[in-house]
Amino acid sequence: MNYQAREVKRATIFRLLKQKPGLLLAGSLLTGLPTFMIVLFAFVVSVMDADFKKVDHEKINLHGKVASAAITGIEEQTNVSVNNQHPIIIYYSYTVNDNTINATFRTLESRKVSNLNTGDQIEIKYIGDESIITGLKPFRFPLEIVYLILLPFLLAGIVSWVLLFFHVQKALKLYRYGIVKEAELIALASKSGSIFSALAPSMILHYKYETSSGQKVFEKSTTNDYAIVNTVKPGDLLKIFISPENEKQSCYVPRLESEYNNWKIY
Repeated sequence: MNYQAREVKRATIFRLLKQKPGLLLAGSLLTGLPTFMIVLFAFVVSVMDADFKKVDHEKINLHGKVASAAITGIEEQTNVSVNNQHPIIIYYSYTVNDNTINATFRTLESRKVSNLNTGDQIEIKYIGDESIITGLKPFRFPLEIVYLILLPFLLAGIVSWVLLFFHVQKALKLYRYGIVKEAELIALASKSGSIFSALAPSMILHYKYETSSGQKVFEKSTTNDYAIVNTVKPGDLLKIFISPENEKQSCYVPRLESEYNNWKIY
């Protein structure tokens, strides 16, 4: 059987999100902060590496031509530190077809570099104007470590969003297609016990109703509509939505949402 979908406005969806403040906060923080940190680190690294030409070290090491180069300078890159060690920048020049090419190479192998001085001849491999110094490992900022540290937080945030999505999706399906029915209120209580309940206070309604086959169903529903405290008491009848596909699935019909979305239920 087909049911015409009710309109559900964005503000109603946002109020559904607020029914799970813990998941909403966890999803926002655990995805937002790691994403921000990843973008920030990537930007900082790109700025620090802006003065250094990117070369394909593996390709040059496998297919590059061997040549001799002269060291023109050696210095530490003091604005970068890995395990309290600064990368060392080696400036050198080499000649290809009577053209002098100036290049730089960064490494963390300070022991090997300590034996080198300006003017020394070193062995390099090159392809065109791209080159590497043989026998030294090139330095590259270990962004992978940062990603691995932040990845568990990012995954936890994604899981929080997925759980929140299923909660909202279930409620939206009932709001749009649920059959209006009456249920008897058993009890209502303020949802408390965590810091999140203080950030987004809500009520839990316990109620019972009968399915079309006469089976009694005991269910509970969360609502942000605190006005219900002054309008109903245990034993009173509530308006609920039940799923046309599974009568055991239901939720309370908030009067605020009914009026706001023009459902014309009350």
